[in-house]
Amino acid sequence: MTLPTPVKIAVAAALAAAMVPATAMARDIEDIVQSKSFHIGVVPFDVDIIKDPTGSDYTGVFVEAIEHVCEEIKVTCEFQEYTWQSFIGALQSGQIDLSIATTYATIPRATAVLFSDPIYDLGYKAVTKEGDDRFTSVADLDSSDVMVAVAQGTGQMAWVQKVAPKAQLRVVPTEEGALLEVVTGRAMIAISASAAADHALKTQPGLAEALGGNIFDVNQVAWAMNRNDIGLKFFVDTALGKLKASGLLEELANKYDAPWKGTIAK
Repeated sequence: MTLPTPVKIAVAAALAAAMVPATAMARDIEDIVQSKSFHIGVVPFDVDIIKDPTGSDYTGVFVEAIEHVCEEIKVTCEFQEYTWQSFIGALQSGQIDLSIATTYATIPRATAVLFSDPIYDLGYKAVTKEGDDRFTSVADLDSSDVMVAVAQGTGQMAWVQKVAPKAQLRVVPTEEGALLEVVTGRAMIAISASAAADHALKTQPGLAEALGGNIFDVNQVAWAMNRNDIGLKFFVDTALGKLKASGLLEELANKYDAPWKGTIAK
């Protein structure tokens, strides 16, 4: 039997729709308030998000900031930990409503998620062993004889691949791990977020700044949401604006002695 043309079109459309992967429905702020539960993604980083080494509790500037927001709207913050490689997928799949990871709001990432208004600026810094004066400029990295430690999935990993394509990469899961690669001699130099580098320079003997101590490729740090959730972005932007205007964000930054405490975005 030959199907009428309109029916053929409808069947073809249905088959095409079935072949398209389903996009997770993002929860808007109304859903979050109604459920009384805010699903928050975290990636431990410096003083922004600190994980209790004996359990799964979190503290830090961003943690206390979002807990204040949760108290204001009478919901419970439910924290779920991810990595720099997995948090975007968690947002896209609806596993979390909001990521408060210390995320660079880059142009490529903005094609995958929504970003809040910027919180502060952060760039990359190089660290090597004390007394190692081989690395004075970025050009010194671009050699097959150079082993550079970076954290997987981070902006600095992409930056090194761009500015020093000949360099060998020692890729590890965390920023702290990348810096440890220099301490243990498995890498000659590490490129990490400037805040993590400064912390290591203060706490790890035998380390020194490289590349003139300069900060490279400065980006805006922001929180991230599912691309479909415009309403939640408006809410988060309003909440961050209030945290800044009230002085609470600055108070928390001072409490934890955040290296960015003097550079909060307006």
